[in-house]
Amino acid sequence: MTKGLGILLDYETADAITRASLIDYRETIIEMLQKHENDDFMHPEDFAHNTKMVKALEFVIGDFGGLYRDWE
Repeated sequence: MTKGLGILLDYETADAITRASLIDYRETIIEMLQKHENDDFMHPEDFAHNTKMVKALEFVIGDFGGLYRDWE
């Protein structure tokens, strides 16, 4: 069980919450990148960072039991 901020969760639940949040974050970044491709302005530094972040999130999601099918 994990404990923090007065909340007690089993590891499976904590991993599921983390995984869902990471997948949601990844999808949000992908949407932003797609908008950029359709002429929505994004700073070059943000574009580079977000592009790298998608790959990093895929790696981290795997650590929480996420599989490729979870975000396709």
